Amino acid sequence: MSSLVTVIIPAFNRSNLIIDTLDSVRIQTYDSLEIIVVDDGSTDTTNLVVTNWFSVHPYLKSLLITLEHNYGKSYAVNKGMDKMRGDYVMVLDSDDVLFPQAIADEVEFLQRYQTTGAVFGNAYELRDSVKTKIRHGVQFIHFNEFPNLNEIYGDLLLNGNAIIASTVLMRTTEVRRVGYFSVTQRYVHDWDYWIRMTRYSSIGYVNKDIVYYRINSIGSSSANIFGSFLESIDLICATGKQYSIYDRLKAALWQMKYHAWLAYHNRKFMEMLKIFLIGLLIISKIFFGNHEQ
Repeated sequence: MSSLVTVIIPAFNRSNLIIDTLDSVRIQTYDSLEIIVVDDGSTDTTNLVVTNWFSVHPYLKSLLITLEHNYGKSYAVNKGMDKMRGDYVMVLDSDDVLFPQAIADEVEFLQRYQTTGAVFGNAYELRDSVKTKIRHGVQFIHFNEFPNLNEIYGDLLLNGNAIIASTVLMRTTEVRRVGYFSVTQRYVHDWDYWIRMTRYSSIGYVNKDIVYYRINSIGSSSANIFGSFLESIDLICATGKQYSIYDRLKAALWQMKYHAWLAYHNRKFMEMLKIFLIGLLIISKIFFGNHEQ
């Protein structure tokens, strides 16, 4: 009997997109699945759309959790984790679309690498519902797979988030050890989670196509590049105290460069300028101020 995989889909006002996400789970070649949708206080018809979709596909193991208020993605994911029954778990954004073989490929990887706690793969840009060949995340083009990201990539905090969250499949046993996602972070909660997970076990990579990652949809983290930048700096400051000030400064400057590039790529030129100007001010105040103490 195949191991059960739980797919948690946190959703807020996704009535126009979530069907594509649900259908991509339904057509997976791996069929031992349960779907948990957590409606995070949507004010549109997301709840009704999901309810109707579940009724059309009654053969699927499915659960809809409805929250009265919008608490944020991390809170919604944590509620889904309370109900998950699978041996493996994936947190899939409600505007992303899986490749049909995605879960089968990642389950096979984790079954071969028994000491690896999670695995991620390749993500491609989904822009205005157009599936593109543009890759997102760090590209490990010289590797077919590896069981330990840190050995290849280095420190996740200092080098930045190498992982697109919707590509990750985790062992439930490891998720229980790491605990819940941080509810105080809106944009870097996944990066923080991978850093915490590597304290307990390794994260592997498989060179397989896993997800189409939708960018710039309303409410998505990619839509607020400046907010993501600020949280990135805060994460480096809050969790990187064991590193030298120069290592943290280098990491913060890299985040500024990266987010400025994202803003430029998305033609958000004023946001790019704000990242440079305010970013330099914040970094100088935090790091050089600490250095003088």
